[in-house]
Amino acid sequence: MCRLLERSISSAKKHKTEAPCHTETKRADGTGCAAVTFKMSTFTKINKKFLKDQLNVIAKMEEKGTGISHKQEMKIRISFVLGKASFVDVPKIWEPGSNVEGKVKAVYYNDTPISKAPVYLFVGERWSERLLKNLTTDSNGVAEFSFSTDNFHEDIKLHAALTPTLYFQSHRTPFYDLGFHTVYTSQPPSQDEKTFSSLKLKMKDKPLSCDAEEDISIQYTIVRETAVYMDVVYLVLSRGAIVMQGFKQIKFKDQSVNEGEVSFKLRISTDMAPVVQIVAYAVLSSTNVIAHSADFSTEKCFSHKVCVGHYLFCLLTSILVFYPACCAFFPPHDHGKQSLQLLCSQI
Repeated sequence: MCRLLERSISSAKKHKTEAPCHTETKRADGTGCAAVTFKMSTFTKINKKFLKDQLNVIAKMEEKGTGISHKQEMKIRISFVLGKASFVDVPKIWEPGSNVEGKVKAVYYNDTPISKAPVYLFVGERWSERLLKNLTTDSNGVAEFSFSTDNFHEDIKLHAALTPTLYFQSHRTPFYDLGFHTVYTSQPPSQDEKTFSSLKLKMKDKPLSCDAEEDISIQYTIVRETAVYMDVVYLVLSRGAIVMQGFKQIKFKDQSVNEGEVSFKLRISTDMAPVVQIVAYAVLSSTNVIAHSADFSTEKCFSHKVCVGHYLFCLLTSILVFYPACCAFFPPHDHGKQSLQLLCSQI
């Protein structure tokens, strides 16, 4: 296991700096596994500017008695995150005169709780925040808080930190990740205001055309969700079977309500007639699911062409399309004479 050098730094070559490595041999247990423990200090003894932020691990196994060996290699990214603070059970909307209650959870990089640790709760925009509460985590790494909204008149932006200040993180320096949460101001709903998230399939004015590619549109309204992206999944069903499926990804703007439309192309085949059912759904960041389905009728689709007219004309059409020379063998008798002459003149 080695931490590789940066090839672009010539001073490392000049000083003949060698990549720090750790080598260990262990015997596998009864299940065929061997656990190796190493200290990260092994890979931090030389100037970090010479080193990449990843470990190159090579494992080689040799079977006793046969000498058969196997080798595997992988790269492990080195993270500088020591731990993080995150908000739990905090409301998304606050009402005037109410108290905002919630929790902050502090964990180490391996998700084990940080107990009896100071947590600092800030409020306001980044770089202009103020300290709101000093908290301490319990044995589970959780600290509860509550504060009055009497002095607030707009959205409340909360920050949770494991350090006394919301400092700017220096490059390649160990740090604790910050928690962030916005509690939005409750607004009386107006007639035009969207209050809940939804999906809606846009209906067509006429049946879907056979052997044609149709645009199917899905309209979405997403209200007060924190995710940046969302997938809208669609299923196309006909005669009880799924004939097509896919998804469209939506990127949200930083606003309380996101509205728009996505579409996909659907080719209508004869086996889809007479009705196509389309289902669209999405899983929101709040874990709620929104969905909509609709039935789309199709034109009367036939797998074989249909001839409408005099029976003799239809019979000869099917023959003469493949055998044009047959025209010479059908004299223009009185019965169907006009149809035959017209047909033969077009071949």
